[in-house]
Amino acid sequence: MNSTTNLVRRVRLPALWVIAMFSAPTASAALTQPWTYVMAWSPQYCEEHPGEKNQPQCADINYFTPRALVAEKAYAVVDCQPAKGLTESQVTRLMPLVGNRKELITRWRKEGGCVEVPFDQYAMKFDYVSRRVSVPEAYQQLEQRQYFQAEEIRQQFLDANPGLPAMGVALHCVDNELSEVSICLNSNMTFRECAMIQDDCSGRTLMRGARLARFKKR
Repeated sequence: MNSTTNLVRRVRLPALWVIAMFSAPTASAALTQPWTYVMAWSPQYCEEHPGEKNQPQCADINYFTPRALVAEKAYAVVDCQPAKGLTESQVTRLMPLVGNRKELITRWRKEGGCVEVPFDQYAMKFDYVSRRVSVPEAYQQLEQRQYFQAEEIRQQFLDANPGLPAMGVALHCVDNELSEVSICLNSNMTFRECAMIQDDCSGRTLMRGARLARFKKR
């Protein structure tokens, strides 16, 4: 398994550092801003985006990879402030997480204006949650396409993440093929029930195997 995939595994961080990171003085709105952590099922994403085959996410063998940390406000029927483009140094900071420059820049332009914390805090939160959320072992190295029941996939995420409520995980499918998993979080990165997004997978769900992606492998 490569380094990009490994970033989604949970690691223990120093408790004082975590407390300091999320208790720093910020605007009141930012202190209560809920989030959604989105992971892409990379074999499916790369199959759907052949033009991105040279991005690290698709050029390497990847499974669940961080896609975005989205401020919940972006899902509401409101207009966010226009997002300033990411600087090169900001892109460089997030690339080890996302592994896809094009996707990173595109999503920030669309959703970055809803982020109510400074970029440095945003990047720290994104990095922290990518380590806090655990990917079930069954999906850490899926080389061949397999069918699972959607409820089984949800339960695997609940089992791998103690404290995650049943309504705190949402699966996203395209024609019954899994494309993303979203985890809903409070402003302090604790788990919560999802309020603005809906699960749209049901029944027999295909998870495409990494070996079937038609892209160059390391």
